[in-house]
Amino acid sequence: RGIRSAEAINLKELGKVKTEAGKVLGIYVDLYILDQCGNLIDCAALAAMAALCTTQMPRIEGEKLVRQDFTGPLPLQRRVIACSFETIEGKAILDASYQEEVASDGRMTVSVTDDGFVCSGQKSGAAGFTREQLLEFTDIAFEKGGALLAQI
Repeated sequence: RGIRSAEAINLKELGKVKTEAGKVLGIYVDLYILDQCGNLIDCAALAAMAALCTTQMPRIEGEKLVRQDFTGPLPLQRRVIACSFETIEGKAILDASYQEEVASDGRMTVSVTDDGFVCSGQKSGAAGFTREQLLEFTDIAFEKGGALLAQI
């Protein structure tokens, strides 16, 4: 959700890549979960962003993709990170374990971009969040997000 709503991929540049038959390129991100120890949303978002950052554009000859030859990186406009906060008995937890997620009253996921925008937020569960909590979560997401994006 964060990657899509942030318009992380420059679709105008991507749309310029067409074959003679008028076909355009599509992008799919498939994630295969091998183990789940908690904080799956943030981990999946980080893995998807890392994959997009390292994606190479294939060369096109006529109507065919030349998959072994590349013309450069995928055109990205920005990078996105998601930070999820679980609440247990009124206390917020960042990077919750699986056991903490199970015990949680609710979750708030905030996605932010490397150029300073909040691009999405999603709440789940019964817990409510105050305005102050949401602002604190956003500040933490920018702080932690910068450190995580530096690893890509």
